[in-house]
Amino acid sequence: CNNGAIQMRARILPTLLGLALALPAGAANWNFLEFSPANSFTDRDWELMGQTMDEALEKAADGDTRGWNNPQSGAYGTIQPLNTYEARGATCRRTEIYNNASGASGTNRFDFCGQEDGTWKVAPRPRSAPRAATGN
Repeated sequence: CNNGAIQMRARILPTLLGLALALPAGAANWNFLEFSPANSFTDRDWELMGQTMDEALEKAADGDTRGWNNPQSGAYGTIQPLNTYEARGATCRRTEIYNNASGASGTNRFDFCGQEDGTWKVAPRPRSAPRAATGN
């Protein structure tokens, strides 16, 4: 395990935690990772995905797809920024992420917002307004 892979995983794991926290209540447990491609990622897979995510968020135009592939593990994936917008003074990007590893595949969409320190973090899902009670 090299230092680059450790540093990349250290940057990606908080994003995964953010993804878990962005799920609705009851779904925010770690069981969803059991059958996800990320469960079987190698250090190199994490490194390649992280580099591709950074490149896509920083440089790809909306609609452009960036791909990664690790011939050693057979894992691969794509990251596609779908649209860019401003929220609370930050640049945010709605992004579709596809990964495949060890026979498991998955596609998800998440919003990432740029931070002052140059990192990207998962944007929290907006909470829906409480429903008004109706009386008879």
